Amino acid sequence: MGAGDVKLMSMMGFCMGVRNVLTAVAVAVAVAALMGLMQTLRAGGIWARLRYLWEYLRLLAVNVRLGNPALPDYHRENARGGERVHFAVALFVGGIVTMGGYI
Repeated sequence: MGAGDVKLMSMMGFCMGVRNVLTAVAVAVAVAALMGLMQTLRAGGIWARLRYLWEYLRLLAVNVRLGNPALPDYHRENARGGERVHFAVALFVGGIVTMGGYI
């Protein structure tokens, strides 16, 4: 999520109100998770991503055990491109769902 997404959420809050924007953001998080899963499945890298997640969590546990609060670095050397999910699209869907009365 970048600075543009934060600005978009603030404008949505101005137009929709706090309660509706919180609902829209919750829907947007679910939509973005679904978009990310679909992208990963389409690229065929689900097992590579799960192995990387496992290794990342292992390094995080080692850091915590050693008393180092820093997060391990995120390496993108095997990135195939197209890994990003545009959260503005998910926010748009969340806003439409919320204002359309579907939730």
